[in-house]
Amino acid sequence: MGVQIRLEFEPCRSLAFGNLSGTYAALGGPLAHSARMLILQNSTNTAVWISKNGVDDHLPLMPNGYMILDLTSNKTIPVGFFLSQGDQLYVKQRGAVPNTGFIDLSVIYGAE
Repeated sequence: MGVQIRLEFEPCRSLAFGNLSGTYAALGGPLAHSARMLILQNSTNTAVWISKNGVDDHLPLMPNGYMILDLTSNKTIPVGFFLSQGDQLYVKQRGAVPNTGFIDLSVIYGAE
């Protein structure tokens, strides 16, 4: 029988609009597991930047937009292209000061 990997979720990470500014803020805590899939949702009314290091702008996310990063969700072996355990994502506003919403990060990982 082949290796079986089941889908698991980490608790959702959220940052409210009032915590967004022109400097990077941590989007929850570091990853507890290597991520196979990330879902980023911006329900604020402004564009934001997502960063892996809290310094450089990596991924833009438009107002009321979302991004799905499907890294290795269709693999059944625990090797491949992951966002590593312990990595952290950061967010900052790119546009006007928001007055509503959240930035949410859902992390999906594989477990035996």
